[in-house]
Amino acid sequence: MKNSNSIFKTSRDNTDESLDAEREKASASIESARMKVEEKSDSDVASRRSETDEAVSAARGIADSAAHDGSIEEMQTERDLSDQSIRTERLHIDAVLVRERKQKSSIVDDMLEGERTATDQNLSSERLETDSEVDRATLRLTTERAEHTRTKGTLTSREEILGIVSHDLRNPIGAASSCAEMLLEDPDYTTQYSEPVRTWLELIKRNVDLSLRLIADLLDVERFSQGNLELKVGTHGLDEILREAIETCSYAGAAKSILLRSSPTKFSGDVVCDRDRILQVLGNLIGNAIKFTAEGGSVTVDAKRTATGIELSVKDSGIGISEEKQKNIYDRYAQIEAKDRRGLGLGLYITKMLVEAHGGKIWVDSKVGHGSTFYVSLPQAPIAARPLVSNALGVPKAAKSKLH
Repeated sequence: MKNSNSIFKTSRDNTDESLDAEREKASASIESARMKVEEKSDSDVASRRSETDEAVSAARGIADSAAHDGSIEEMQTERDLSDQSIRTERLHIDAVLVRERKQKSSIVDDMLEGERTATDQNLSSERLETDSEVDRATLRLTTERAEHTRTKGTLTSREEILGIVSHDLRNPIGAASSCAEMLLEDPDYTTQYSEPVRTWLELIKRNVDLSLRLIADLLDVERFSQGNLELKVGTHGLDEILREAIETCSYAGAAKSILLRSSPTKFSGDVVCDRDRILQVLGNLIGNAIKFTAEGGSVTVDAKRTATGIELSVKDSGIGISEEKQKNIYDRYAQIEAKDRRGLGLGLYITKMLVEAHGGKIWVDSKVGHGSTFYVSLPQAPIAARPLVSNALGVPKAAKSKLH
């Protein structure tokens, strides 16, 4: 509605400007006509006055001559004739003035009427155009609102379905993962099962664990949308977190002969955070690094203290990310490679949300063909409730924090 009002106001302002211009034009035309008529009237009056003065002068000359040559009666007669001539001229001049004034008034009225008519027509046209634009803007706004309502309903339904399906799938897949893990940990695993069976069990374990991670990602997205993410904040040793993150991803790295290592720690001590969530952040970054690094490459995890807190980094020797794609890699369902379908594209989105929930930030330094380095900064102070993320419907939510 604000856009419609703005358009309407702009059109009205344009109309008022046009009206002012037409009024000024009409006033200028009227003033010009008035001056022309008055100049002509003044010229005619001056001419008549001159003729009258000449007639009076002539009459006076005759009267003076008569005064010398004739009688008093003749002189009086001449005077009377002179006065009569003056009165006649005066009446004639007055008639000319009256006629000129009427003519001027008629011209002014005609011009004023014409100018007013033209102005009214222009004003009517402007008003009609303004009303049409307001109607079009109102229709567009109504359409956009209806579309927004439909999109809102669609997004809400989709998020609800994803949440329900994710919850329902987690239990049976989790049971399958537990069964596979028990078989793999059987003391007689290497002797009781043949090599093909062991290969199949390992394949089952990897895939059910991948499915559980995907489900966990979907559930996290639902929590972000609903604002229900709860951080269990405590004090934890950073060295232990880094070691566990590397161990968790060591199997995936070994499968591609990727050297997974941690640089000599530049930071010792504790960090205030949600331990499991920071492990999830590091797991996502290390997992992505392994995914996009060729066999025989390397992935290095590092940590250091900064003036404001802690900085973590995950560096790989992989394919790198173009500057154009770097702008969108944190979007939901984004894929670094368009043809890659090994995940939902939620890893970096969730990572960014978790980092921001801790009050930190994430960024990347990458060049195509020269690998990538993802950086995560975390504040060292305990975490209070912080704004988390806008959900699918655009409503700001907040993360809840608990100290343990």
